[in-house]
Amino acid sequence: MYPLGHLIMAVAKIGDLLLSLYLLVMLARVIMSWISITPYHPVVRFIYAITDPVLSKIRTKVPLVYGGIDFSPMAVLFGIYFLRLFLQPLFRFGSSLL
Repeated sequence: MYPLGHLIMAVAKIGDLLLSLYLLVMLARVIMSWISITPYHPVVRFIYAITDPVLSKIRTKVPLVYGGIDFSPMAVLFGIYFLRLFLQPLFRFGSSLL
C-alpha cells in the first residue's frame, strides 16, 4: 500500500499548492481593484484572464454586488478555504496508508 499512500498524499499536496497559488492571484486581483494600475500591463492582463472565468460564473449564479461593492472575490476566497479544508483529510488518509 505504500505507493497508493504516496500517490494520495501527492495529489492532496499538489491540490493544496494549486489552491494556495490561486488564492494569492485572487488576493492580487482584489488589491489591484483598490489601486489604479494600467490594465495593459501583461501581469495585470494575466491576473484578469485567470480570475475572470471563476468570478463571472459566481456573478451569474449569485449576484453578490451590494451598494457598489462586489463580494464575489470574497465568495471565491471562502470557497478556496473550504476546498483546502477538504484536502486535509485526504492527506491524512494517504499518510495512514504508509
